[in-house]
Amino acid sequence: SYDSGFEEVFRNAYRNKHNATIEIIEQLEKEFKCCGVDSATDYLKLGLPVPKSCYPPQTHEGLPYTQGCAEAVVLWIWNE
Repeated sequence: SYDSGFEEVFRNAYRNKHNATIEIIEQLEKEFKCCGVDSATDYLKLGLPVPKSCYPPQTHEGLPYTQGCAEAVVLWIWNE
């Protein structure tokens, strides 16, 4: 599926603490208002807290963005 590549990059970045890739992921989350590959659950599956980049600015509480970033990026590409 289209998100399997995203998923591999995501998992490897956080498992190996690859900060440059993590920064890119967090920037994508902010830009596209998305979270994880499929949802915020992706962080929980890795035993990680959901990062601030998954929340609207200044709210860091309440619910994280519901759309996964794989879907958000693909939809953006299709609409460009």
